[in-house]
Amino acid sequence: MIVFIHGGMYRFGDRRDARNVGCAWAQHGFVTVVPSYRLLRPCRNRFPDPIVDAAAAVKWTMDNIRQYVCRRVCFPVVRRLKPRGDCC
Repeated sequence: MIVFIHGGMYRFGDRRDARNVGCAWAQHGFVTVVPSYRLLRPCRNRFPDPIVDAAAAVKWTMDNIRQYVCRRVCFPVVRRLKPRGDCC
């Protein structure tokens, strides 16, 4: 399973911009989740709001993925987060 958090320095971008990423991984057999998160906006959202949202999306996915995927798919019990990209 892949949880792909779209880029944009937490200031711009949208998960719809990453649709091709989810489709590409799905073609290779990976369940891919591309969540939204609050973008940083002056006087509205502040750091670390986007990170809190992304962490909540990962947790929700791990807790609920079996409801949305064929029950024959086996997910490992080990829960590891392997950050890649700008967050590293």
